[in-house]
Amino acid sequence: MLLQPPSDLPAFKELRMGMRVGCGIEKSGTAITCWGVLISNEEGKTWRQETGAITQLTVGDRWICVLTSAKGVKCWDMLRSRPTSAIEEFKVPELPPILQVKASERQICARDEDGKVHCFGEMSYEVPTHRFKFLGASIWWFCGVTTDGILYQWRDRRDSANLETPLDDVKVETCSSGSYGGLALDAAGVAHGYGNMKPFWATPPEDK
Repeated sequence: MLLQPPSDLPAFKELRMGMRVGCGIEKSGTAITCWGVLISNEEGKTWRQETGAITQLTVGDRWICVLTSAKGVKCWDMLRSRPTSAIEEFKVPELPPILQVKASERQICARDEDGKVHCFGEMSYEVPTHRFKFLGASIWWFCGVTTDGILYQWRDRRDSANLETPLDDVKVETCSSGSYGGLALDAAGVAHGYGNMKPFWATPPEDK
């Protein structure tokens, strides 16, 4: 359950939703404000963090992460059953310059300038060999599109971090992962479903 947005929230330039927490990048682009049951069970309570200049925000079940303008990653761990003041910054492992960061339930994955994906959080692992041009995430899954258009998905925990290729015969550009399936977009703007989204396989965009 997500608590109703407090009435005194600042103006945002971007919003992101996790499993039980909503967060926004403030208009200044240098701070985030979050609310929800993992922030506080009290209605109207928020958590605000000065971040410096940031370009991306991602919110998972446990993690809040931002991508800085210097291509670095900062994350915070929403420790359950703790008051707002106990939300602590997570020590992110040393990373090369990052272009995308995504948070899931237990893990965080980041894509670097060379297309390599680095995953960390409750445990650390690397998605081997492949080079990615896009990265997506949901509460339980990550998806990634390689530089040659192949879609992969993997669970957000080490014991099931095996890469799957749900669209072997389709080249795509981006992906959007859900809890039980996902969608991928090809270069022509056609949406392809996988997992429980297979009934929507190859749905063309509406004519304008």
